[in-house]
Amino acid sequence: MAMSRSYYASPYYGNSKGGKRWEDGTFTSVKKITMTANDMTLTSAQLHYGLAGHDPSVRWKSFGGVVHGGGDKTATTTKEFVLSPHECLTKMTGYKGMYRDEWNNEWCVIKSLTFYTDKGRTFSCGPKGREPDFFETTVDGEIVGFFGSASDSLLDSIGVYMLLD
Repeated sequence: MAMSRSYYASPYYGNSKGGKRWEDGTFTSVKKITMTANDMTLTSAQLHYGLAGHDPSVRWKSFGGVVHGGGDKTATTTKEFVLSPHECLTKMTGYKGMYRDEWNNEWCVIKSLTFYTDKGRTFSCGPKGREPDFFETTVDGEIVGFFGSASDSLLDSIGVYMLLD
């Protein structure tokens, strides 16, 4: 008999109406996160996942890796975070705020993100301390997937799928 798994989908953090919506789905684990930023905001997120199963050809193989945002190449910082085989993401925090482009268009985007693991490690990217709009995941569990929206150049919103404890 298969064991049932319970998931929680967080709200969209940021501007869920901006950019094009994306959905990575749920996986066994998050294996790697790559994010880019400029001095004003996050510009992209790329997420790699693990998938365990009965088929040995895919067990612990990395999936995903689609870049969300980042099309305008304004990033000045690239950061990569690789999780160990028995490490999982347990929390995400971040800041959202207004972004103004060169044509004076202004909209809400994800400014920075920080991830926390069950091993006490943290990973952050994006400018910090400039925005009052703080958000964080509020449910205990393991982050096993992401969704959100992104324009060609920015991460407009992000949300997580949590495997509940």
